[in-house]
Amino acid sequence: MSGHQQLVERIETRLKALSALYVDVDQHMQQQLQRRSEIDSQLALPEVYTDGDRVRQLNGERKELESMLGPLEVEWQRRAL
Repeated sequence: MSGHQQLVERIETRLKALSALYVDVDQHMQQQLQRRSEIDSQLALPEVYTDGDRVRQLNGERKELESMLGPLEVEWQRRAL
């Protein structure tokens, strides 16, 4: 195999790995966005506010999701340009 063919194969291997990583990040981000939406739906229900512990738990989880999603969304937008 020539040096050129070896280089092409290495590049193709790296591109496949990057593509798989992109899919993994996309899936993870979609799961986090879905969970944030579920939390928002629960927090929109008046009956949820009868359980202070539940409200604190949901708000804490939402805050944690936001701290993870913020940088991901910025990077996502940067790469989309």
